[in-house]
Amino acid sequence: MLDEAGNRKVFTKALTADGSYSFTLEDHMPVKVQAEANGFKSNAVNVPVPADAEVETLSYPDLCLEPEMPKVDEVIVIENVYYDFNKSVLKEESYASLDNVVALLNKYPAMTIELLSHTDNIGPDDYNMRLSEARAQSVVKYLTEKGIAPERLVGKGYGETNPVEPNEVDGKDNPEGRAKNRRTEFKVLKTE
Repeated sequence: MLDEAGNRKVFTKALTADGSYSFTLEDHMPVKVQAEANGFKSNAVNVPVPADAEVETLSYPDLCLEPEMPKVDEVIVIENVYYDFNKSVLKEESYASLDNVVALLNKYPAMTIELLSHTDNIGPDDYNMRLSEARAQSVVKYLTEKGIAPERLVGKGYGETNPVEPNEVDGKDNPEGRAKNRRTEFKVLKTE
């Protein structure tokens, strides 16, 4: 929250899990509420002094943030994309996250992306490569079924070649690390 001129911070607070915010001021004063988040364009709304000085609670409209267009070569993990063990068919729980990718691609119709699928290190290297390739193609299939032109999508499996966490720690299995390595990402290839 900034003073009305936007020159001085009056108050800073993180949003709640549901995205709501509230604040308390000692005195009524006109302020500007500004929201910022990584990967989003910032937005602000002026909050005027209420006409009735005795009013203690005011409600204001939502302060929406729009996602920034990802940059070329930026890699973004698509959270909550799930498959059954040793399968490449998308689970229904994945649809909401993939629908966000559809919305992004619809918002930026010139964008082309590569879908990168990864596995952990359980199983032979060549099997993991084939499994990750099949999973990447499942995502491509889902996106094309939602109306995204196939020429805007490149699906590629990377198997276990690009872990983000160790699959083992001190020679012992690391289930949390392996879970993070089983992921689907997208990389922006072009935006125009």
